[in-house]
Amino acid sequence: MFNKIYAFLKKNRKEIIIFIVCLIAFNIRFPYYIESPGDTISLKERFEIENANLINGDVSLVFVAERPATIPTLLLSVFFKDWDIIKKEKVLYSNETDKDAEMRGYVTLNQSFNNAIVFAFKKAGKEIEITANKIFVIYVYEKAETD
Repeated sequence: MFNKIYAFLKKNRKEIIIFIVCLIAFNIRFPYYIESPGDTISLKERFEIENANLINGDVSLVFVAERPATIPTLLLSVFFKDWDIIKKEKVLYSNETDKDAEMRGYVTLNQSFNNAIVFAFKKAGKEIEITANKIFVIYVYEKAETD
């Protein structure tokens, strides 16, 4: 059994070393974030208005992507001039984790999406009824006197 494992490791050592180096390179995080252009989301694909007049044009959301800096993303930011390197302190609040920041971004994106829908309805002169309200706490100030 051990001879087979040893033979496999000896035969594939280059590939194994490359795999380990890549694994490390993609998982080491630096105290920076990479900010890059995101995508465009068409609102036409998100909702439908019955009996609406057909018009040309579209209302879209545009967003910016932020990702933790790793060796590959730092290298890519050198070649892509619209990718910016930002210090972690400028992205995260003092008591916030990466996961908290991701959730904050998700809530903000959905808020922008919903604001765009409300704007589109108002611009079209249509009535809109908001049937659900949710409150998300995305940050608690450390010195806030709350219980």
